[in-house]
Amino acid sequence: MAWIAIDARTGETARTLADGSLSFDRTTLYAPEQISGATQTLTAAMVSGGGDVYHVSAGGATPTLTMPTAAAIITAINASFPSFNIGMSYKLTVVNTNSGTATIATGTGITTSGTLTLATNTSRTFIVTYSAAGALTMTSLETGTTS
Repeated sequence: MAWIAIDARTGETARTLADGSLSFDRTTLYAPEQISGATQTLTAAMVSGGGDVYHVSAGGATPTLTMPTAAAIITAINASFPSFNIGMSYKLTVVNTNSGTATIATGTGITTSGTLTLATNTSRTFIVTYSAAGALTMTSLETGTTS
């Protein structure tokens, strides 16, 4: 199920948003993660869709979370936000509640900067920037703890 914004003047669909729950101030989309601690390839819908996006990895040991391709993420964002242009960014936070360290592997077209591992019960926040046609830059910004 998707969120649909309807233009009150015309009755036309103005924007379709990915599944999830919007925050009170409507700036954060809490995406419905596939809660899995297994090694997995993440889908574009799992790592995009709002200004702040969260993905949780839980119940496993030492998973590798492989990002989708930059092209898939850009396509998914543009489906909901057609004005997502080169130079724009969003925040992605990955939370690891597995019993061991989680590793993020990048997809084609994604350049990374900073640490791509998450210790048990920590989170890592990235700024994901549309850096060039078909390309994203994912920069590690901060870490946090969970309990």
